[in-house]
Amino acid sequence: MPGCCGGSSRKNAAAFGVLSLLLVGIAYWGWEVTHPPPRPEEAVVVLVAARDLNTGTAFTKDNIAELTTLKEFPKSAIDPEMRIITDPKEMIGKRLKRATHEGEFFRVSDLSSSPLIECQFLDFLSLPFTPPVGDGFVGPNSRVDIVASYGEGIHREVFTLLPDMTVLAVNVASDLTRGQPQDPIWVSFSADGKQMKLAALAQEAGCTLELVVRAQDAPKSDWDFDATLARVEALLKRPPVAPTPRVVGNP
Repeated sequence: MPGCCGGSSRKNAAAFGVLSLLLVGIAYWGWEVTHPPPRPEEAVVVLVAARDLNTGTAFTKDNIAELTTLKEFPKSAIDPEMRIITDPKEMIGKRLKRATHEGEFFRVSDLSSSPLIECQFLDFLSLPFTPPVGDGFVGPNSRVDIVASYGEGIHREVFTLLPDMTVLAVNVASDLTRGQPQDPIWVSFSADGKQMKLAALAQEAGCTLELVVRAQDAPKSDWDFDATLARVEALLKRPPVAPTPRVVGNP
């Protein structure tokens, strides 16, 4: 009899063990049903910047492969309302309207809609201007005069520094930074060596630069480089202005 009871106990324990495993299996199955594993998110391949690109960067057949590359993004990371560029051919012959970081994708709105302006010269000149620039009417293809002004006490000089310049690009803030409302607006031009020299000397002299919009069909200005250079160099030779005396004692 004792042996019989022991056998019954072992059978009960085995049955309990089987029942426990069955309950665990049912519980796991229920968890799988109510908590299915996440499905792999659908990905999209878009065109991105291969390196940091400044405002005004031009895309051509020769450099498109160097400046751009393809990158995979989760589909949820792309706003379906955005018009994202996936084909590099869409970028050829256009310029960037904003600075773009490495790995950042391109939107259609990031590119200038105007045809690429072929630079007549080798140098790319970018100058800062205080907003608003050209009364808000300056953009790619605009024809402008760059006017320099210099003030010292009651003395003030205003003269045309560089006439008949064609704007290549205008950005809202300095390259690859988050600009504040009063940050300068950078405007880019193609320029030859003489124009580059005048721009550098005018900035060194502390001139304030402004843009005057010209009509596209307006005749070219009567401008003398040597006379303008002599004027800027004269500003550089001016003695520094003495600081305002500090008041000493009680007013």
